[in-house]
This record gives sequence, structure tokens and C-alpha cells, in this order.
Amino acid sequence: MKPRHEPERTCLGCGERDRKELLVRLIVNPAGHLELAAHGQRGGYLHRRLACWTGFVNRKSHFRAFRVEVAKPLKEQLLSELKDRVGL
Repeated sequence: MKPRHEPERTCLGCGERDRKELLVRLIVNPAGHLELAAHGQRGGYLHRRLACWTGFVNRKSHFRAFRVEVAKPLKEQLLSELKDRVGL
């Protein structure tokens, strides 16, 4: 039997590729804010690690993932919300 294909995505924080199920998915909603989403419009992925989240905030451009520029204050706001949810 052929091994099953596992979808991989690239983390926007560290740049490593990993299995899709190990990453959280982010989208930019119609109001221009970042939010977590399981599926839907164009998005990007992050590992569930604080280092990846801070790396995401500090990187300048995520245009390829979202097709819009995301301001640093919006990324910092999402980081704060993620910390509260996960408890880091």
C-alpha cells in the first residue's frame, strides 16, 4: 500500500516546513485584522511556539501569504491574544 500524502506548510515565523496539522492557520479578515481560521480565504501558518510567534511579528513582509501587508501593531495584537489563549 502506498504511503498517504501529508500536506506540509511553511511557518511564517521560523520558515521551517512541517505537517499542516502541527501549525495554526492565520487569515486577514475583511476588516484587515489577523485571526485564526481553520479554512477559507488565503492565509499563512505558524507553529505553536512562542519563538515562531515573535519571529512572525518581527518579520517585515508577509505579502506572499496574505496578499496584503499586515502592520506590526496588528501582528503584536494577535500575538497577545495567542499568548492569552495558549498560556505562554
